[in-house]
Amino acid sequence: MSRRVGAMDPAVFAAFNAHVSAVRFTPVRIREGYDMAAVDDLLDSLVVIGASGGDVQKAVAESHLPVVRLREGYAIAQVDTFLKEFVRIARDPEGLLRGSSPYPPHSAYPPHQTGGWWSRFFGRRSG
Repeated sequence: MSRRVGAMDPAVFAAFNAHVSAVRFTPVRIREGYDMAAVDDLLDSLVVIGASGGDVQKAVAESHLPVVRLREGYAIAQVDTFLKEFVRIARDPEGLLRGSSPYPPHSAYPPHQTGGWWSRFFGRRSG
């Protein structure tokens, strides 16, 4: 359970917001992915919740990200991994200033295994 605290220190909030703003997910086509706009909206709301000391873990658990197939979406495994990490960071946002995040904020979050062309064509997820 996430602890409830007061608003974040401005330097911590800047690092927290920069971490979320810099994340890049792999776009997927043909196979299932999360709706891009829904993921972006969720991340925006999580930054506000985390900055105000709200319960990020509860917000993530209660979120529902629509899955898309016939249009571009974000790689599901990457988004799920980032959300788990985001909950951890929200518990100790000062850790971003200490550099305790295991993923660099300006890279794709983390690499996703896509399998071969045939598995992507027939919609089999391997990640």
